[in-house]
Amino acid sequence: MESSWTSFGIREMSRMQELTFRPTIPDDPESRVEDSTPCTLEVDPTVNYMVGGMMRTGTSMMMDIMRAVGFSVVFNPGRQATIDENSDEHYNPNPGGLYELSAALMSRPKFPWMHRGKFVKTLGTLSTLYPNPEGGYKIIYMRRDPYESADSQLRFFGKPNQHPDLIANTVDLTLRHFDNRRDVQFLEVWYRKFIDHPWAHLRVIQAFLGVEFDVLKGLPVVDRDLCRSKREELPEGVWE
Repeated sequence: MESSWTSFGIREMSRMQELTFRPTIPDDPESRVEDSTPCTLEVDPTVNYMVGGMMRTGTSMMMDIMRAVGFSVVFNPGRQATIDENSDEHYNPNPGGLYELSAALMSRPKFPWMHRGKFVKTLGTLSTLYPNPEGGYKIIYMRRDPYESADSQLRFFGKPNQHPDLIANTVDLTLRHFDNRRDVQFLEVWYRKFIDHPWAHLRVIQAFLGVEFDVLKGLPVVDRDLCRSKREELPEGVWE
């Protein structure tokens, strides 16, 4: 029998999918602006390269690293306003940027198939990816302790956002979905382990992507001081 939180997680996962792929302001021209960084690497133009994960799991950091080593990354400049709204002189959650696309851009038919050969970032569920039988998807899937992720969201939004159980259940459902797709390859990367040993993890990521790049170019992006939410330092009972 499913627990109440598991049932809630499944329902909320469906709602998150709706929020992810439906434009919230369909007539806002800024939400449809798309930009990308130049590519300096020999990539497979048939492959959809992606960074995925839940909120506050290191997805923006990984996108910034992929940009730094030479991949083309696609994003909506207007999403930077989210950081500006949640930052002050003492707290900047993502100094390198969000590297996100708006809901309007992600709601287009065949998303993200049209971005083959480039990196895009998506949060939450990834169950509506347009099929890519030719080159498939290579997804760097960021993982983090769900209590850390929930606490980091609390710091970011100034109020509770996602319960740790919801985060854990959504990740489990997403990975099961990946396992059932022939066109998806994914690599799980744990945020805390990555920032402790970025060079070794980037070598693994390099092999997974099958693209040669200078690992050292990505190391300056990693900042351990931005990891403010640590499970061992969180007060007990907050999410009971």
